[in-house]
Amino acid sequence: MNSISIYPLLSEHAWPPSHDSSISDLATISVMLGCQDAYTLGHACRVSAYARRIAQRIGLSAESTETIRIGGLLHDIGKVAFSPELLNNTQERLSDAMRSEIKRHPEIGGDFLDAIHVAQPVIDCVRYHHERLDGSGYPYGLKADQIPLPASIISVADCFDALTTDRSYQKKRTTAEALAILERLGGDHLPPEFVSELIADVRENGLQD
Repeated sequence: MNSISIYPLLSEHAWPPSHDSSISDLATISVMLGCQDAYTLGHACRVSAYARRIAQRIGLSAESTETIRIGGLLHDIGKVAFSPELLNNTQERLSDAMRSEIKRHPEIGGDFLDAIHVAQPVIDCVRYHHERLDGSGYPYGLKADQIPLPASIISVADCFDALTTDRSYQKKRTTAEALAILERLGGDHLPPEFVSELIADVRENGLQD
C-alpha cells in the first residue's frame, strides 16, 4: 500500500507539538497515518476541517482552533494498531474482539503521541474524542464536563463525517439524513451547542471536500 503523507497539513501554520518535539516526530506521524488506506486519511482531513469550522464559529482563539485542527488530523492515529481482520472488515456486525480493538484506539493513539512529547491538549483530543456526555463512550466512560472541550468538538465532526461518507461496511447517508441523526444525538451523546453550530455551518457552506 502506498504511503500518503499529511506532513504538509500538520505544518500548515508551523505549529510545534511541544518544545521538546522535532520535525522528525511529525514525519513519523505522517508515515503512520499514510500506512492506512485513503479513506482513513481523507476522514482525518475532513474531521479536522469540520472541527475547525465549529471552533471558528464559536469564537475560540487562534491557538485553541489550531489545537483542534491538529487534534482532528491525528484523532485516529491509534488505528495503526488495528489487526488486518479489522482493517479489512466489510461486515456491519463486529465480533467482540473487533469491538475491543476499536475501543482501545483512542488510548493507543494518546499513548503514542505522549511518547513523542506532543502537546497535552492535542493528546487530549485523541484520547477523548469517543467519550459521550452520558458516559456511554469509550475508552474511559467520561461524562459531560469531564470531557475536554476540544475533544467534544472533534467528536461532533467525527460523527458527522462518518455518517456522510461511504465505508467498507456502511453506505453514506444523505446530508439531510446525517444532519437529522446528528441533531438527535445532541444532548445525550454529543454537546448540543456544537451540534447546532455544525448543522448551521453545513447548511450555509456545504460539506467538506
